[in-house]
Amino acid sequence: MDEMIANRYIGLALKSGDVIYGLDNIKRDLSKIHLIICCKTASSNLYYSLMQISMTNKLPLYQLNDYTLDELLNTSNCKAIGITNPHLAGQIKLVLERE
Repeated sequence: MDEMIANRYIGLALKSGDVIYGLDNIKRDLSKIHLIICCKTASSNLYYSLMQISMTNKLPLYQLNDYTLDELLNTSNCKAIGITNPHLAGQIKLVLERE
């Protein structure tokens, strides 16, 4: 249930243009990102890279379990996103931490 609520906040971030797609773009725009979200279908190499970015830059990293990012964002082959809006990132983090 909490992940469904988080998905609504992710949708709001998408509509407001506060989503950065993919590992390369996340690396390039680290100063803008407040939260990283990984898809459950991501490879272990991608997840490891995101974990390193998360730990090095003190950014929260969450992995979705119930939905894929493609289902949420209406994309194809999206495995990782960064949320740039600090308020939406904070709300998503609070909801996902309740799980």
